[in-house]
Amino acid sequence: MNPQTGTIRLRAVFDNDDRALVPGMFANARVMAGPPEQTLVVPDVAVGSDQGYKYVYVVNADGVVRKQDITIGRAHGALRAVVKGLTAEDRVIVNGLVMLRPGARVVVDSPESKAQGEKAVAQTDKPQAKPQP
Repeated sequence: MNPQTGTIRLRAVFDNDDRALVPGMFANARVMAGPPEQTLVVPDVAVGSDQGYKYVYVVNADGVVRKQDITIGRAHGALRAVVKGLTAEDRVIVNGLVMLRPGARVVVDSPESKAQGEKAVAQTDKPQAKPQP
């Protein structure tokens, strides 16, 4: 490992039957550094930054928004690990962040409510059978 750059140079040998890789190409690899662990993750777009401090907006049971300071961990694709500051029960706001302010009242549009709404619409939009004369 190069302590100045934090990189590890390694060599791998594997099949390349379709010739997708050619000599001179480089790749980034993620190397497992320990056993897998469970962690809380949030969409990276929900994480805000204020002078080096990271935060998310959460909504309580009454629909009131509050700003919650968090400590973030590493990225996992489009998700970000949260090391400290959130619990699994917190509802993090991921859409409509531009006009959002702490203390505002919001209506939660969760995936569960969308599924129930679509089910209700599907049940009411069914064509009615007409009696034959």
